[in-house]
Amino acid sequence: MVFDAKAPSFRHQAYEGYKAGRAPAPEDFPRQLALIKELVDLLGLTRLEAPGYEADDVLATLAKRAEKEGYEVRILTADRDLYQLVSHRIAVLHPEGHLITRSGFGRGTA
Repeated sequence: MVFDAKAPSFRHQAYEGYKAGRAPAPEDFPRQLALIKELVDLLGLTRLEAPGYEADDVLATLAKRAEKEGYEVRILTADRDLYQLVSHRIAVLHPEGHLITRSGFGRGTA
């Protein structure tokens, strides 16, 4: 599981107004996120946070490395920005069950 680190990313350093127009997170979001991270740890899953990088940058790097090594990659996310990674070996599984692949958009759990 990959999460954004608390530290600003390189994009924040390069562009002062990065995400300036984005609506603030819901008030209860930090507590929900803390609970999710705690659950990930309790389940023994690997949790990554890379200071200076956003989660999607880390996911993209890992996905492309795995693809290069011949692995089939599935990314579970609702972030449409990651759809640009879709290739013959990388697919995106939306939490609603839609599998986005090079051949299209369908339902699936692969």
